[in-house]
Amino acid sequence: MLAAVDLRQVGLDGARALETQKEMIDAVRSLPGVTAVGAVRETPMSWPRRVTPVYRPGTTEFTPENQALSTHLYPMSPEYLKAAGTRLLAGRDVSWQDTTETPYVALVNETFARTMWGEARAVGQRFVVSERSTEVVGVVEDGKYHNLMESPEAAAFVPLLQGAAGGVVLVVRSSAAPKEVSAALRRALGRVEPNAPITLRTWHEALEPVLYPARAAAFALGVMGLFAAMLAVTGIFGMAAHSVSRRVRELGIRIALGASDAQVVFAAVGRPTALLGVGSALGLLAVVFASRLLGRIVYEADPSDPAVLLGAVLTMALIGISGAAIPALRALAVDPARVMRDE
Repeated sequence: MLAAVDLRQVGLDGARALETQKEMIDAVRSLPGVTAVGAVRETPMSWPRRVTPVYRPGTTEFTPENQALSTHLYPMSPEYLKAAGTRLLAGRDVSWQDTTETPYVALVNETFARTMWGEARAVGQRFVVSERSTEVVGVVEDGKYHNLMESPEAAAFVPLLQGAAGGVVLVVRSSAAPKEVSAALRRALGRVEPNAPITLRTWHEALEPVLYPARAAAFALGVMGLFAAMLAVTGIFGMAAHSVSRRVRELGIRIALGASDAQVVFAAVGRPTALLGVGSALGLLAVVFASRLLGRIVYEADPSDPAVLLGAVLTMALIGISGAAIPALRALAVDPARVMRDE
């Protein structure tokens, strides 16, 4: 559950706001069912996108030409990583002892560390952000910070007490139902600051705008796939029906000479079925080459997944059977005696 609170709207700022935010975190942590709670200035996937330039130690001119990289910067409280489900890979988390009176510290993600220092150990390294020399005290796993389709991007997490003052979002992980958590959160936060406006959302609700493009793309591709399936069934039916209509005499002779049902069906719809098989094989081969493009259109789409390939093969087989079924039954229903009389 996400609880956005902006204490500036009730006249609290600076040290007073930070102290109240800490009290809110302590109040929420004591709620039944809460397993982790932390605060962050802005959650990942928030709009608009904000990036901060990062410079190497010793830089004196903080211009865009001199920056080492651009990073997403997240002021956060202790335990935010646990609440957000982000793994700490090396070093330590931030603490409430990290204040403006102590050296500035930060946690960086894997992409940040790799871009700045390659394979060297990141913990203990220094960089300059907001014209402040900052020491890396921890490394966290990469995540998504702007949209689901982005390539790995650099991100840094700094102590809440060392970041700029402003509103925060409490990230609450609980075993209770969302409605129960919402009610409990409102009561707990209201006791700390009754007049503060609070906006509550589940993480899934917060992700709705971010997921919309991927869902729209998946829906559009699904509709196009449905039309393609309908076109394939129509085409196979037309080819098979035309083949049967042109070969009624031949089929009648085959039946009269004792051909089995399987032989008659193969003679009648074998060519359309063979074309379907060749087309399906070429389509699957094309999908392998187009997988990267599809992965950019639909989040986590993996056309090389064996289950996906098997599903595609079974679907094409079903389409082929559906399209050729009626012509095949018509071929089996040919009366050789009638064909001979007509001739």
